[in-house]
Amino acid sequence: MAPNQSNLSDPKYGYDFVVATTQESINAGLVQYLINIARKQKYTYRFFLRHKSPDPTVEMDLDQLLDMSGGINPFDIPTNTDWQDQRLQKMRDIGLVCSIRIRPGIPPDCIVRVPGRGPQINLPKPIITFGETAKDTIFNMYCSDVSVIKNNIPSMEEMGSWVWYSQLWGDPWYFQTQTDLVTSELDRNLNTPYFASNPEERDALKLKLESISGTAFSLQQLLFNLQEAVPQGSSSRFFGLNDETALQLLKKNFTRIWSIFAKDHGEPVIGVTAVAQEPSASPLQVTALERWISPVVDARSPKDFKATTLNYLCAINGNQLPGPQSFSWNWIEPKDVSQSSGVTSIKRNTIAQYLLDKILPQARKSCIQTIASVDADGSSGQLQWVFGFRPGQEPTLAFKETGPIVASLYYSYTARSWGETPNDYGQLILNSTYSCSVVLGDYKWDQSLPLYYKGGNTFTIIQRLLVMVEVLQGRSGAEQTGAKAMVVDKVLTDEYVVSVDQNGGLTSSPTTNSTATDKSQQINLGIRQCSATEHPFNNMQSFVFPGAKVFSFNNASFSDSSDLCCLITYVNPTDKSEGRKGSEASSPPKVIQLNEVPRLAAYVLKLLDEEHGGEVEKHVAESLGSANGVSAVSNATETIYNSKYKEKGPEIEGMLTRTKDDVYLKPSVAEE
Repeated sequence: MAPNQSNLSDPKYGYDFVVATTQESINAGLVQYLINIARKQKYTYRFFLRHKSPDPTVEMDLDQLLDMSGGINPFDIPTNTDWQDQRLQKMRDIGLVCSIRIRPGIPPDCIVRVPGRGPQINLPKPIITFGETAKDTIFNMYCSDVSVIKNNIPSMEEMGSWVWYSQLWGDPWYFQTQTDLVTSELDRNLNTPYFASNPEERDALKLKLESISGTAFSLQQLLFNLQEAVPQGSSSRFFGLNDETALQLLKKNFTRIWSIFAKDHGEPVIGVTAVAQEPSASPLQVTALERWISPVVDARSPKDFKATTLNYLCAINGNQLPGPQSFSWNWIEPKDVSQSSGVTSIKRNTIAQYLLDKILPQARKSCIQTIASVDADGSSGQLQWVFGFRPGQEPTLAFKETGPIVASLYYSYTARSWGETPNDYGQLILNSTYSCSVVLGDYKWDQSLPLYYKGGNTFTIIQRLLVMVEVLQGRSGAEQTGAKAMVVDKVLTDEYVVSVDQNGGLTSSPTTNSTATDKSQQINLGIRQCSATEHPFNNMQSFVFPGAKVFSFNNASFSDSSDLCCLITYVNPTDKSEGRKGSEASSPPKVIQLNEVPRLAAYVLKLLDEEHGGEVEKHVAESLGSANGVSAVSNATETIYNSKYKEKGPEIEGMLTRTKDDVYLKPSVAEE
């Protein structure tokens, strides 16, 4: 399951999102890298000769040695060949002391079959092991074939010999180094030796990158700094190589030979990142990036360190990137390393901003400026009542670091006017209030707590639209009568489930728990019924590619702090999988009509109203008067509504505003 402890809103962190990839998955990618290069590449040779000294001080490659030896390749001469062999005499003449031949890859006899899991690679030690920081990375260099020939030239005390040393089946050699991680610019066409050797990965990644081609971005690749790796000779293993001169030459030159081979044929790429050169409207577009190692928290055995993660700490839209920190939780628990490659975690405010950006265009239709005017008509001696509504206003956006309300939209406007003639007095007050709150995750109740959080994979959008009218009428100089009523009091609660579609992408669909509550008082003010729309949640693109691979999501849920956490799995570009079947309904589920506001919605609306001074609940309470009070407002508003001064047109227009749209209570994510 995805980590429920993720809390990127903690001031210690503050990253917009994090991609964490496990040491185990990186090792799996390196194993595949070694398998691939061993299949396609030739050997690398190095020869060491003596010149005017008994010590081997001259180094050359195969072509140079063949020129000097007249075309004789030392590796064509079997071990223990008689010293009188003319080829060995030639080796003595040119001063050859030691020959090394390597081909990086998986050592022989390291592939074992595990019941239920098929062929598995069983190496003495992982290829890489992360330390506390990236600078402490241990890199074990393996070879599918490594052979050393020692030419023991005869002396007065000893006979000459020609001895081969090679790694044995089931007992592979490896050379341990300590290295760091480095970044470098990457050609946007992926024209590198690595991608030339891995065309499937290249094509899959280019296809993903094409989807963000409208954004100015640069590509960065993360590599091991093998050229400057520090040998850890005491921890290396060359079982059976008991010639001290040959052993020291191998240790001294192994790292250099191995890294030269890797560079020529494509060094292993740990990750690729598309970094925006300017802020973009694309979700999760990276504008700043840092990489950091998170060691396993509370490890109980050496095997647990497989769950150590390399974290991509990301900022979007030009936001400031906080300094790197190790996390106080495990992104992947050690017992789960075989089930996923890592985790993507998106901060609650980042998700909320994404949702509000989609909601806002529709929400403006429910943000209504009210208009009220009461004036004396000099020609008739009567009061002229004027009212109107102007949808399309701009709400206030607010984000919360804690609590159930992750983000909200809020708009409220009150219009007041009064007028007087010698005979009549009138006052008109119109208020419109709209709110939209986003709640991430599931909230439940029990007998001891009014509300508690339960994670989950749903999010809820709670909306309320209120329109209050207050009318005061009477004879001038005498006592006036007045009343107020909520001509619109509607609450919509829409629940969506976040899931993974058949292509491994994130999506959302409405559940059957969406509800509507209408407590509007039946007064004709010309406001039509509110309508509902749906919204998609399926264009959360990725701009970080661990292992230079495209990945898919295979699970999504909200953490205890409302971060959206998704397990990720690398996609094999050669797979022809049919994919998962989506869980989306073929048509939107029906909205359940309720007489009372659902408990979660009531709780959230109460919190939101308290933030704004409690005016909404005050107005609602005052409007819940007797039937006579409502009747008085109804009679007064009928007079206003049927006034000869009211312009013709759609009912929502009142007298002053023209629009083709009704007031939409249900602002949702706009269609793409």
